[in-house]
Amino acid sequence: MTHVPTAPDRSPARTPVSASGRRRWPLALVPVLLGLAYVGGDALLARSPSLEAMVPDDAILVWRYRDLDAFDAAHAAPEGSNQVRASEELGAQVNLPGLPGIARDRPLLEATLDPTRRVDARFFVLPVEDGGAVRKAFADPGLVERHARHVVVHGAWAAAAWDHRAALDAGRGRGGLPPLPDGARFSVTADWRRLVDAAVLPWVAERPPYAGVLAALGFRLDSLSTAPDGGADGAVAKVEAGRVPFVREAWTRATLVAWDDRVELTLVPAPESELVPLLRAHAADTSPLAETPEPPADAAAWIRCPDARSRKILALALWYAGVAWPEAVSKDGFAALRLDAAGPGEAWTVAAVPSPGLLPAWTLAWAGRGPAAPAFAAFGLPVPAVGATSPLARGIAALRAPFGGEPAEAEVARFPAAAGDLEVLVAGGGAEPMARRYAAEVRATAMPGAGAAGARRPIVTGYLKALDAQRVLGPAVEPGGLLSSVAGGDVEVVLTTADGALVLGVRRVGGR
Repeated sequence: MTHVPTAPDRSPARTPVSASGRRRWPLALVPVLLGLAYVGGDALLARSPSLEAMVPDDAILVWRYRDLDAFDAAHAAPEGSNQVRASEELGAQVNLPGLPGIARDRPLLEATLDPTRRVDARFFVLPVEDGGAVRKAFADPGLVERHARHVVVHGAWAAAAWDHRAALDAGRGRGGLPPLPDGARFSVTADWRRLVDAAVLPWVAERPPYAGVLAALGFRLDSLSTAPDGGADGAVAKVEAGRVPFVREAWTRATLVAWDDRVELTLVPAPESELVPLLRAHAADTSPLAETPEPPADAAAWIRCPDARSRKILALALWYAGVAWPEAVSKDGFAALRLDAAGPGEAWTVAAVPSPGLLPAWTLAWAGRGPAAPAFAAFGLPVPAVGATSPLARGIAALRAPFGGEPAEAEVARFPAAAGDLEVLVAGGGAEPMARRYAAEVRATAMPGAGAAGARRPIVTGYLKALDAQRVLGPAVEPGGLLSSVAGGDVEVVLTTADGALVLGVRRVGGR
């Protein structure tokens, strides 16, 4: 008997029917239906990326503001100016006049992307409360003035940039987002080496704030020249870079956070930096901090340094920040700062007292113990015997006249303190009477903030009187400046370390 296969049933598929007459869906369709529901719901709800993901990968500088009011405050115009608020100007720049659909009470970002890849490297992330209103305003054909900016909404955020691709791809980035602790108004973080590389580009280096900083580091844009690169298609640029390459290699990231009355700057040193083991040792040290000499009662500025390791950290940090130490001071690993001193007698205090006379100037004072005294001659100072004075022609002019001008001839005086085994050395106008008075009153006491509950172990502490802070810090404390939070009062400074980084805290005391 031959088996004849029957033809397959080609009638329409039937959905099973229950005893009640209702159709029953096969269980195999349940995952498909759930997937469709997820996709549809995701599109409907416009799932938002995180704020961190909105930062493009090639961001070299990122500002984070608490809200639009903080943005306006951080870009405040000089007093008396009739300039519009920064947020109003921002709205016009991104083709959203009045910022319709943008939340005023949520964070926003302002970033600088790689300037070698685009005509305009600015990139903004705006908080969205009504995406429809944002899209409608941007597409308004009646917009009187339209700038070269694209605005793309990504759920709760909108990316605004000249670079359309960067705006479209926002939400998938891994750029650095600065922290914004409770109460902070704004923060900014920089990929340090990429920022320096961007700053020295000819079309960037000639603009503030980079022009002034680069010039102070010895960078001369007018020395720029180009030459063929040995037959390849292109040219080699040469420029007198001063200390810029050295400063570039010293750090990897810099982050500043600003509150209403203080700022905190965190600098991450390069892994190979000499600072790394020093900061690690300082963080691990649990011994009591040595008492340090008190500054003169009328000091306009002072620094208190408890030990030789702290002196070396401070000296290296300033050097890596671009300070041009005298060669006699920096040679042999800053041997002139007596970094071999050890024990409770190694603490120093350095202070600046207003000099007598009509012109604003400083008379400098040092207090410590004789065996730990620095090599004063390395700073251009005559070194009188204890209890004597010596004439001072023009030594350490930059420190004696930090507000400009040429300091007058003066003297250097050195006297033993009335209490303990301290001695003082004073250089500048009125040095001898000032040294005698300081020697009579100086005492060694605990550093301010040392041992406070929860406080980091200070490396050095410092202070600036309000008027001198305004003169020394200049534009940085003016409205819109990075240090504007501390304007209007005396300034307290504490240098510490955290997580392997150098942390500089600057706080306003009193004022306003």
